[in-house]
Amino acid sequence: MPSVMESTEYDSFDYKHADEAALSLDEALKKAAALRANDKSHFHRIVPTDSNMNGFRVESVSREQAYADIFVRANARISRFLGRYRAGAK
Repeated sequence: MPSVMESTEYDSFDYKHADEAALSLDEALKKAAALRANDKSHFHRIVPTDSNMNGFRVESVSREQAYADIFVRANARISRFLGRYRAGAK
């Protein structure tokens, strides 16, 4: 039976980045800083490639997508709160 970390690692696997070599943390920080300086239209974050935190990669997300994700999460949280409020008001 797989451990919790192995299950998480399996769920986070991405074919898009499967052929990229894993970077050390220092290399990933330098790459992310260079991308942030040159590309203001995306957010660049450092993502671990394995559960042991030995390898990392830089993931780029467009600002529009990031803001849309934040809006969706906020909307879901507000809807959940209002649902509980309305259920308690009856």
